[in-house]
Amino acid sequence: FATFCRPRDLTNAKGQTAENAAHQIAFLHRHELARRAEHLRNTDAAAAAREAKGLTPHPLTIVLDNVRSAENVGSIFRSADCGRCCELVTCGFTPNPFSTSKLAKTAFGAEAAVATRHFESTRDAVLALKGQGVVVWALETVDGASAYASAPLPALDSPGVALILGNEVTGVDQSVLEHV
Repeated sequence: FATFCRPRDLTNAKGQTAENAAHQIAFLHRHELARRAEHLRNTDAAAAAREAKGLTPHPLTIVLDNVRSAENVGSIFRSADCGRCCELVTCGFTPNPFSTSKLAKTAFGAEAAVATRHFESTRDAVLALKGQGVVVWALETVDGASAYASAPLPALDSPGVALILGNEVTGVDQSVLEHV
């Protein structure tokens, strides 16, 4: 609304149409409604409500193997929060809340709600998880890969499952796949 009422320098407003202005106003209106809607926010009150209902995190760990984009990592943090994953493990050069604030742009607070830790090597992370008895799977589209629907389910008393997501371009590193 403010940008519509007090537009920027008119020399930069070339191509500004009534339709663009209407889209901007609609976006700002939705943004304000979302800001006011307490149920959309990830707050301490929401976490307390989950605990009061006995909703504990699922025994699912997400492992990110050298994911480049901070925006992608932030989005994965949001998905992990929505899915009540117990932990998100960043590896290698994957941006993490300890190293950069850039992922907060897309994480919208989920980086504070999901437990996280960082390993310099994905291989070390996989070995640590396997040492805890966690079943580790890599999500990859390589020759010889099994379909996710045919993967054997872990025992009910298993401490959990870890899913490895690979780099946007190169996927999960081959040396990691050898340990899965």
